[in-house]
This record gives sequence, structure tokens and C-alpha cells, in this order.
Amino acid sequence: MKPHRSQQNQRRKRVKSRLKKKKKNNDSAKVLRTCVTCRGKFEKTTLLRFIWDGSNPIPDETQRGAGRGGYCCINQQCRDRFERNPRKWSQVFRLKEKTALGGKTGTR
Repeated sequence: MKPHRSQQNQRRKRVKSRLKKKKKNNDSAKVLRTCVTCRGKFEKTTLLRFIWDGSNPIPDETQRGAGRGGYCCINQQCRDRFERNPRKWSQVFRLKEKTALGGKTGTR
């Protein structure tokens, strides 16, 4: 005896949902981030993460530090340019106060 059509449809749905779950797990393996200096896209594990400590960006070795983070290449030139440029810090960490960057607070 053949199974009823509704039973066949239920089996198909179960198989499809299992396949979808397997695909989702494989797709999330690579997480891409953008280097704030050269704007290149790399895997998250290959980049250095910086967080703001109140006055300077500091490297976050665990990549789980609290607050907004910015990613930079392992390339020494990119890292040097990022560390020397306070204007870049204000963009990456969304800083509003210029006093934290050593700038003037008044108008011209």
C-alpha cells in the first residue's frame, strides 16, 4: 500500500528542513571584516581588533572586548597609519568629543 499524499508531503518537508539546517552551519564559517585603513576585506580571524579605552585605541587580543571595535590588517604599514591618525579614530569609534583627540573645542 502506498502512503497517503499528505504523509509523503510531510516527509519531503522534513528532509528539506534538515538540508537547510546543514547549509546554514557551513555558510557561517567565514566572517568578513573591513580594514579601517586600507578598506580591504579579510576574514575576521586574520585581522587585529582595536577598542577605545577613553584616550587611545588599544589592541584587543581576545576580540571580545566591550564596546565598539575597529579592525586593522596585520600589515605593519596599515597598523602604523591607524595608530598615528586621530581623525581615523573618531570615525571608527564614533567619538563626538574633540577634546579626547587633543583638538580644539571652540569655533574658529
